[in-house]
Amino acid sequence: MHKWYRDGQELPVGTAGDTYEILSAVQSGSGTYTCKGQHKERVLYTGSSNVVTLKVNGEAPKPLLTPDPTSGEIFTGDTVTLSCRVGTDPAGWEYLWYKETQGAALTSTDSSSTDESCYTIHSAAVSHGGEYWCRARRGKPALYTPYSDSLQLSITARPQAVLTLETAWTEIFRSDSLTLRCQVEGSSAEWNYTWYRDGRHLPLDPSGDRLTLSSGNDSYSSEYKCRGNRTGQPSYTEISEGFRANNIGLSGLKRKVLVSVASSVLLGLILTVLGCVCLRKKRKLAYKMTPQNDMFLSKPPTENLYGDDSNEEQSTEANAACSIELYSILDLKTKTEVLPPKQNPEDLTSFKAGQ
Repeated sequence: MHKWYRDGQELPVGTAGDTYEILSAVQSGSGTYTCKGQHKERVLYTGSSNVVTLKVNGEAPKPLLTPDPTSGEIFTGDTVTLSCRVGTDPAGWEYLWYKETQGAALTSTDSSSTDESCYTIHSAAVSHGGEYWCRARRGKPALYTPYSDSLQLSITARPQAVLTLETAWTEIFRSDSLTLRCQVEGSSAEWNYTWYRDGRHLPLDPSGDRLTLSSGNDSYSSEYKCRGNRTGQPSYTEISEGFRANNIGLSGLKRKVLVSVASSVLLGLILTVLGCVCLRKKRKLAYKMTPQNDMFLSKPPTENLYGDDSNEEQSTEANAACSIELYSILDLKTKTEVLPPKQNPEDLTSFKAGQ
């Protein structure tokens, strides 16, 4: 047999068993509890047990919900842990987690897990952001605590590293050295960079934003990636997309042909423009007959390559379109014609200049 005491006062005989059960706890049930053992056949008692203090509240306390990390931005890829606590003694409680609504409790998924009083988000995504609550329960029938205060969780997209080739050529020589550059989109912060070749870290010192590739040793057939790093938050970026030199096509002949064709086209355009200017100036010249050194210059006939009888205005318009017309300037020579002698007192011989 056992005797039970609360605050030093013996409890009714009906509690003489080895278990004291409080079926419906009320605040008056709070106090310090002890017990003694009694021999069945003799009046013999054991000493008092250790003291157990019981505090009965009006209702279950509200849990406290806290995040880890407790400060600073949370970026995609980070691990976030939410903790739920009931008072100073969380033992014996089962914890339930809620997001966006207090109706349906969350369950563990591939990206999250529950462990006693903690809810952990592994490799956080932007979609994990939102409003969270927790509460606890225990016993049968279950006793539920109130919902905790809500916690707003914000997930920021991690900056993206971008890998580019610093050359304007789409076709390059196999003997060329290539320079790759790593940059962080939309960030003005100073970054160091980590380079990867076929998934393996390239130990570079210093960790600059450029990497030069030389031909040979399968450099062009390897895949290169990069990532930004720094001491502040976020401490690293998303890794860049892969770059493989063979994907842009390595060629020497095509590049030479492109250079040659481009040079020829440019030279042809320059000569065409100069030719048109010269023709327009020649077309505007007016040939007039004037005496010079006993010679007369006459306007040469015009041969129209268009084969029609268009007037001078139409020819001028054709010239503006850079139509080529050929002109022949006749070489004028002085011819001497001897006139028959006339009878005159001086018996002079007359001469006539002609064409």
